[in-house]
Order: sequence, then structure tokens, then C-alpha cells
Amino acid sequence: MDIATQARALVQYVRSLPDFQLLDVMDGQYDHMGAIIGDAMLQAGVKYETVIAARVKRLRERYPQAKLTQNCRNMTAYFGIVGRRTGQR
Repeated sequence: MDIATQARALVQYVRSLPDFQLLDVMDGQYDHMGAIIGDAMLQAGVKYETVIAARVKRLRERYPQAKLTQNCRNMTAYFGIVGRRTGQR
């Protein structure tokens, strides 16, 4: 199967999902790479308004230096995704 056929099959599958919605505007205009990545990772199966927004806000406040991609990468390499070195989540 070539790449174009695979892409069409993926589009067809995603459109068949009953809860799939195509958004014109994203809620999270964070200007903070760590917050963007955190938002993307935490969305599946979790209520955005009650869980994700608070976690992303906390991430932005605790780690303002993670605004830049390279700093976010460095912090992820050091702390791990869930902050194993400090026990923080």
C-alpha cells in the first residue's frame, strides 16, 4: 500500500470515529512549548475543562523556562515526563 492510500485510509478511519470533531480554533494558545505538549498528551479520555486546563496552568507557572522548545526538551530529559526525580506530576 503506497503512502497516499495509507493517508486516505487514515482519514477515512478518523472520520468514522463517532466522537471525532474537527476544530477550527484551539483552546490552548499558550505561547509555551511545555504547555502545548502537556495539553496534547493529557487530552485523551480526560475532561479538558476540569482536568487539563488546571494541569497546563500549573506547568506554565512552575516551569516558565519550558516556554522554548530546547528548554522543554532539556527539562524533559532531566526530569522525565512525570517528574520522577522530584516526584512532582
